[in-house]
Amino acid sequence: MKHRSASASFLLFVLLLIPATLPAQQNTQLDSLLASCSQAMGSELAKGDLYAEGTIAYPGNEDSPAPFVWKAQHGDRVRQDVTFPAGVSTHIVNRGRGSKHQNGKRENLPAQTTSYFRSEYLPALSCLTDQMAKGIRSEYLGAETLNGVNIEHIRYIVRANGKNHQSEATEAMLSEYHVFIDSEHKVVATRNWVFSLDGIQNRSLLENRYSDYRNVNGILMPFRIEQFLDGVKRSEAAISAVRTDVALQDSDFQ
Repeated sequence: MKHRSASASFLLFVLLLIPATLPAQQNTQLDSLLASCSQAMGSELAKGDLYAEGTIAYPGNEDSPAPFVWKAQHGDRVRQDVTFPAGVSTHIVNRGRGSKHQNGKRENLPAQTTSYFRSEYLPALSCLTDQMAKGIRSEYLGAETLNGVNIEHIRYIVRANGKNHQSEATEAMLSEYHVFIDSEHKVVATRNWVFSLDGIQNRSLLENRYSDYRNVNGILMPFRIEQFLDGVKRSEAAISAVRTDVALQDSDFQ
């Protein structure tokens, strides 16, 4: 019982840290920033069918770099196939639900991994505010310096309705997503939490850093993506080709 009370207190504390509203000036600045970012990144076009391939390296893993194929559709369906010497590892997220396929076995991904999933390969979608349909709101957190670059900091987080403090605090942590935009209106990094299966109190900060942007039929795509977990490099993806002239099938995401 003591453990449950401590957990509830922790979640309530987190919820109380979430501001209820933004001043009008900040809202205007936020709307302008997101509009500029969306236009520069080609965000609306990024909702279409996309196909990319390249290699991904994992520090300390002798089987890397490994070739991968990535597919995305409608902004909420993503598939990645990484080919290792022992076989193909496949991860699929489809409208908030996901699965992992390896060695002929399928395993459902936990809800805390997929409920508010955003693909690390498609930062263009980070500029869109259409997550509002899911009760997600955006906040402007100010101008900062990140990895030596002057940026504007935005946070997305689920909107609280005051009905259930513990449940809302949990959803707030699961949905929290930070976007860092440079002076050219490009997304240079994103951050979100990843959670242990043991409980959401055990979490780590995941950061994606983007570089080598190229225009692919109106969409700015990063051809180099570095991923860090609590400041330690987890992987580095090098994209070699991106295509938009593809017609993906529903079966690709099942």
